[in-house]
Amino acid sequence: MAHDDRKLVTLQYARAVAALLVALGHTLSEARKLVPPESALRGASDLFPFQIGVDVFFIISGFIMVYVSQSEKARAGYAGTFLANRIARVVPTYWIYTTLMLIPLILVPSVFDSAELDARQTVFSYLFIPGIGEGVRPVLKLGWTLNYEMFFYAIFAVALFLARKRAHEVTLGVLVLLAGLWMAGAFGAAPMGFWANPIILEFGAGMVLAHVFFRGIRLPRAATWALILAGLVVAYVTGPMQTNANRVLILGLPALLIVASFALAPAPRNPRALAVMERVGDASYSLYLSHPFVITAVFILWSRLPMAGPGDFFGYVVVTLVIAAVWSVISFHWIEKPASRLVRGWLRGRDKARAATTAP
Repeated sequence: MAHDDRKLVTLQYARAVAALLVALGHTLSEARKLVPPESALRGASDLFPFQIGVDVFFIISGFIMVYVSQSEKARAGYAGTFLANRIARVVPTYWIYTTLMLIPLILVPSVFDSAELDARQTVFSYLFIPGIGEGVRPVLKLGWTLNYEMFFYAIFAVALFLARKRAHEVTLGVLVLLAGLWMAGAFGAAPMGFWANPIILEFGAGMVLAHVFFRGIRLPRAATWALILAGLVVAYVTGPMQTNANRVLILGLPALLIVASFALAPAPRNPRALAVMERVGDASYSLYLSHPFVITAVFILWSRLPMAGPGDFFGYVVVTLVIAAVWSVISFHWIEKPASRLVRGWLRGRDKARAATTAP
């Protein structure tokens, strides 16, 4: 989410929840190495579909794109401004953490279980292009979600350029069309076989939710808690049935309930009590990108401690999540914001220079 004066604090809470869910799932998976094969704790990461945090992020993204463009979409030239803001928001931090991932992959590749070094895929990672072939991931494994995000932003920007006032409707139409073609088998391998996956409809769901928000519809406080609970229960029950094709239904629908509960919630009664959640929400992008590094670093140190049993397992999980959250706030203020500010200033400078050279 763009950090501006119009920030919706309740959505920052949702972003915090999403990032923490993803981080918790990955931490639990790593913690399995601390307990014997027969331990029931080895299945802790399978008790809940923690990956729903990604679906929550996608819906929030669709919501925010409508939210930030609602009053600007008819303005000439806004498409370029929109795309520049998105690039400044997403690209520099992702490139920094992708580059940081390359260093240990080159020096100590055995440290990382789920990443591998490939020249072509490295280039694709920096360009947000999904790899061609089954199981091919970006250098920073979590980058697959950014491939969807940037694809969505590109569609949105083109719609803003071509349709302006009808940009939201055009974007929704394109998302539905692509997902329909994917389900009809029109696309084979990546990149379109990846980009057109029905999961992109989650961006559309967030866009629709934003228009509900702009109509002034709000939920009673009790209803927001009911929606959160319903979303979590549905995800828990249906999560084991998730496949690549049905994820938009199995996890997308409960994720929509969760996001709606935050987006349409009344203002918090005591925002100071939730200040930590807001800070983590602000830093959720950094948390999402950096937590694999924290998980690995803490595990290397933790596994050397003379501990065993459930305490070892749960201690590692708690300590890792706390350190990941703290580091994400540091990263947000000292890496993400300065890098975004630098790129945004550079892009605006290019726009001004271009305008000066084309002026009569």
